[in-house]
Amino acid sequence: MTDFRTYADEFSALQALPDSARLPTKDAAKALGLMGIPYTWKTLEKLRYTTTTGPRYQKVGAFVFYTVGDLRAFAEMQSEAA
Repeated sequence: MTDFRTYADEFSALQALPDSARLPTKDAAKALGLMGIPYTWKTLEKLRYTTTTGPRYQKVGAFVFYTVGDLRAFAEMQSEAA
């Protein structure tokens, strides 16, 4: 029961975030998992360097961020393709 409650709380928190909220790579991977796209942070890293099929990202110096809006659009695109 604790796992479900934690998942529900995390999902509610994700839904409450505005589209402009920026998440670092590990949090972005967790957010995609909550959206039904089971990508790890390593997968996101690999997609950044090897393809253009991953979600849009922003670099600020050495840091990489994903906006919640871009993650939502990517998850929707992935679910439509399936």
